[in-house]
Amino acid sequence: MSVLVERHGRPLACIIVPANVHDAMTYHPTLMVFRIQRPIGRSITRPKEILADAAYDTLAIRTTNRRRGIKTMIPVNRRNRRRPKRGRSYRFDPMIYRSRGAVERFFSWVKAFRKISPRYERLEESFRGLVIIACILILWRLLG
Repeated sequence: MSVLVERHGRPLACIIVPANVHDAMTYHPTLMVFRIQRPIGRSITRPKEILADAAYDTLAIRTTNRRRGIKTMIPVNRRNRRRPKRGRSYRFDPMIYRSRGAVERFFSWVKAFRKISPRYERLEESFRGLVIIACILILWRLLG
């Protein structure tokens, strides 16, 4: 499951992928699903800032975010590099990065639904339906 959440842990976009797919490969499809409808005017199709863990430290993700005007807060994954990067370092603030715990909070809320955590469903559609119901219940609890 690849999820885009806002700073309080409320889900904004969610996709279901097989377990053998690397997290960095699910970044672009998750970002394409993201859309917020405004009552009047155009819908929002990109977030202002992305906080992600070191698994998302790829050149493709950083260039995509730069082209779309999305601020990136991803720590440098030193295991990806054979030689240290030369030039200006990437923007990273540890105090802002602490708020990435919202994603972990969301996953703990989803795992509280016992049908989702072990994933008994074979079909992606049925599992996705359960995840959507769990997201709706989470939003109902938070907003209600």
